[in-house]
Amino acid sequence: MIDETTTTTTATQRLAMCQELRSVTCQCGRPKQQRHTFCVDCFRQIGRDIAQPLWRRFGNGYEEAHQAAMRILRP
Repeated sequence: MIDETTTTTTATQRLAMCQELRSVTCQCGRPKQQRHTFCVDCFRQIGRDIAQPLWRRFGNGYEEAHQAAMRILRP
């Protein structure tokens, strides 16, 4: 579950997230679709409760979901 009250992002982190969305390479190095946060394999690893909020807009929970997903993918 995502704790949106304690998670904050910096401008640098938000910029990196935007660049990641524009990229065609996942954080794991595998190909992914542009505008998708992760490749299919990584997306499946993070679980539905974390994956669903990744479809939200910036400022509406996306950043928190991204950080939660990264904690799972890069423990």
